[in-house]
Amino acid sequence: MNESEELPPESRFGEAISILNRAAHIYLTRELAPYNLGPGQQAYLLTLSSGEAVSQDEIARRHRVDKANAARAVQTLERLGYVRRARADDDRRRWDVSLTREGVVVKGEVQRILAGWVASLAEAVSPEEWGTTVRSLGKIAEAAMGRARGSS
Repeated sequence: MNESEELPPESRFGEAISILNRAAHIYLTRELAPYNLGPGQQAYLLTLSSGEAVSQDEIARRHRVDKANAARAVQTLERLGYVRRARADDDRRRWDVSLTREGVVVKGEVQRILAGWVASLAEAVSPEEWGTTVRSLGKIAEAAMGRARGSS
């Protein structure tokens, strides 16, 4: 019996999430380095579609982060040349964000990298187990966000 099997379920859950997070961070840091992206910025790049302009506030909502966090990520992507920010025509207080041509290309590379990561994880279990795991984690993530916001 290994050490983690002796732990109570809540400890094993926390340990597994922690290991997955660290492993993903290590993998993404390495794989995204040629694009000068970190594990955090790639998610913001992926939230945009080619030809779409999205407000920074909407980006924050999609990522469930505060506006300042989204603004910092967008500014980094802008500095890298992957997105452009422009004042909205209908509301000069709003920044709209869209992918540049280079951003579209890099987004495709990021999607390829992430697909490889997910495929390598899915190999650890059967397709049925993977499907159940993904559905369950989605439910758990929603519950966690509700709990973090203060609702039960």
